[in-house]
Amino acid sequence: MGKRYGDSSVRVTSAGTIVIAYFVYLIAQLFAVGILLSTTIGFEVWAVILVVGTIFVLYTLTGGMQAVARTDAYQLVVLVAAVLITLVLVITKVGSDGLSWSDGPGLSQFLGGPVPTWMLAFGWGLSWGLGVACMPNYLQRILSCPDVRTTRLVLGWGSAISFWLVNAPILVIGIGIAIIDPSMTGDSALPSFLLTHGGTIIAAIALTGLISAVMSTTDSLLHVMGVYFGRDIVCTLRKTADDATALKLSRISTCVIGALAVATATFMSFSPLPLILTFASYAVSLLAAGLFVPLFIGLLWQGASKTGAVASMVVGVIVLIVFEVLRKQGVIELHGIVPTLVCAIIAMVVGSWWDGRRVEATATEPTTAEQPVASTV
Repeated sequence: MGKRYGDSSVRVTSAGTIVIAYFVYLIAQLFAVGILLSTTIGFEVWAVILVVGTIFVLYTLTGGMQAVARTDAYQLVVLVAAVLITLVLVITKVGSDGLSWSDGPGLSQFLGGPVPTWMLAFGWGLSWGLGVACMPNYLQRILSCPDVRTTRLVLGWGSAISFWLVNAPILVIGIGIAIIDPSMTGDSALPSFLLTHGGTIIAAIALTGLISAVMSTTDSLLHVMGVYFGRDIVCTLRKTADDATALKLSRISTCVIGALAVATATFMSFSPLPLILTFASYAVSLLAAGLFVPLFIGLLWQGASKTGAVASMVVGVIVLIVFEVLRKQGVIELHGIVPTLVCAIIAMVVGSWWDGRRVEATATEPTTAEQPVASTV
């Protein structure tokens, strides 16, 4: 973003948007592992968040990107095995119990409650689609590849494996559980199903896979936040280009942000927890509101400028927050991402137009060049 628009303010603003959004997303992930182990083993949610959070903060802090990449590789193997085992269990149960896949639940079954309007459902889908497209932890994995060949393999085979071995089976599993037992809803549906229908061994493998899925996300989120805050915000504002200083600041940022996230999630766990999907949607909505327009319009429109990019990010985040507060109070039913995108695009166009006018004005101003004074000897 900084190189595209040639301005440090764009770099700082975009990094700040990512850090805020990922902080919310990180808390949702900590809730997930807390609810998972609380449902299956009976541990207190706050204790799980505190212990597991401390572990992942420590290995992310000490190992950096190498630790994130290595642990993700191991966790992926466990995750895929768990997903496939659970998929077979669900399909078998649906077939043996005389149930039909045509009896699939409505959208409300997955969202933890009734969906007031189709426009709200559309807004949720739009915010997730555009938000995930702006997630830098996916881009970071690609940028960490050592060469072009590896990058192509990651983009091609990695995407195919992720979809067919993880995402598509998880969708089938969710539908199947809702058909088998409609009373199993919310964040505890999958662990409850595994304990009831899976048996000890299958449940243990599947639950280990769920924990791996959570941990593989939390460490990359924390690493992104630490590096972005230390290098892209602090170093940019201090005009520090030294790699050793940037690394030190990134590690300090990782430690502070991680400790703050664990403390915040632990404190929030003493109150009734929101649905994880709903809470995580705030994070992806912030990413979509602040980054989608300057990122993708910046790629497609050569006339996009730094003022337009900053204005789009600031306006997008503010409009989203305002509309989501109004929706929570029952004033409107429309998801905030829809008007947010409109306002963000307008801000981008107006800001870029303003920069263009200033450039034209500067170019047409008369210049008075100094005339050389003849010297007499």
